[in-house]
Amino acid sequence: MKTKIILLLLLITTLTVSAENFSAVNEGKIIYYNITSAANFTLEVTYKGTAYGENLNEYMGAISIPATIDHLGKTYTVTSIGESAFRDCEKLNTVTIPSTVQTIVKNAFTNCKGLSLVTMPESLSSIEKEAFSSCSGLLDIQIPAAVTVVYEKTFSGCSKLTNISIPKSVTTIESEAFGACAALKVIKLPASLNLLDEMAFDKCSSLLTFTIDSINKNFSTKDGLLFDKTYSELLHCGAGNISVSIPTSVKTIGSYAFSGCNKLASINLPESVTTIRSNAFEDCTKLSSFVIPPSVNFVGTAAFMGCTGLINITIPTSVTTIDERVFYNCSALPLITIPASITSIGKDAFYGCLLLKHIIVEKTQPAKCEQTSFDNRNTYGCTLFVPVGTIPAYKAAPGWRNFYNVRENTVVKQ
Repeated sequence: MKTKIILLLLLITTLTVSAENFSAVNEGKIIYYNITSAANFTLEVTYKGTAYGENLNEYMGAISIPATIDHLGKTYTVTSIGESAFRDCEKLNTVTIPSTVQTIVKNAFTNCKGLSLVTMPESLSSIEKEAFSSCSGLLDIQIPAAVTVVYEKTFSGCSKLTNISIPKSVTTIESEAFGACAALKVIKLPASLNLLDEMAFDKCSSLLTFTIDSINKNFSTKDGLLFDKTYSELLHCGAGNISVSIPTSVKTIGSYAFSGCNKLASINLPESVTTIRSNAFEDCTKLSSFVIPPSVNFVGTAAFMGCTGLINITIPTSVTTIDERVFYNCSALPLITIPASITSIGKDAFYGCLLLKHIIVEKTQPAKCEQTSFDNRNTYGCTLFVPVGTIPAYKAAPGWRNFYNVRENTVVKQ
């Protein structure tokens, strides 16, 4: 019996914490609050009810949050916007946040599609992950000067956002912080920035230019491209670019550097490049031809994944491994020549290459090949050309033995 009473008390406590403690009217609008500290008389703004989805659009139109609230003879200070407080309130238009608020908790404004303006105080020091994700009506964001981190997906899916002011206080921008902000064209990064996730601006399809304060110790920009400080690694090309010029100082194409550049039709890498990192050219759907220069000795996982317009790719003998998913879903590729230097082919390397008709391998000893390196539709429908006298070896080798049509090497035309 005692155990049951304790469990009931725990359940009641949980429900009390998750439900609003009280509501009050400000400028004609009802706002719901939780008491976060009875001792310090602090509040957070919350949603109506015990779960955020119970009363969708409980907040509508313009909401002005007061700095203090009198409740039961005591004065409370509003210090935070709680988790999911305004979530899915699609009819919310504008929000004014008082100077007493220091934190906007995760998902606070997620999917507020009608929200066009948020006035945030300079005292605000933390905007947690996904706080404004999918706020597709937001046009402008002024991040307060006290904020040091732009967390994961904070403004992802803000598809109409045309202007972002990132203050000099910001040192870190996390993954997809501004992902799918499709209207953004220019990003100005502050001198204070130390860490920039490789996917911070993923799917920003109109992005053309990066700029950064010249005194930044970690990053540089040139012709709108973002580099490390020494210009040896190309970190980001805005997805809105049609053509780019890569300086000869570049040795590395960074992970996701050209990811989603679906307007980019062609690109020439200088022979200074030795490394192409993972997902570097992912979803460059208009890229039709690509020559990997002979200086390159490493091509990372999924480097050309989703390049659905690619019809010609040259792999040099300097490359020894075709990593996992490198050409995954390169659905227009009709022919691939695998040089004798290749010693292994990773999982799903050519999966989804639906038009692949001819595969030419130049190595007499079959390279290590995974069972799923090639799509089953390739192993049934492709012709595998191997060096003279090596058909028995390939028909016995894991991965390669899946091919039904194996011939000795001849000149093949696309």
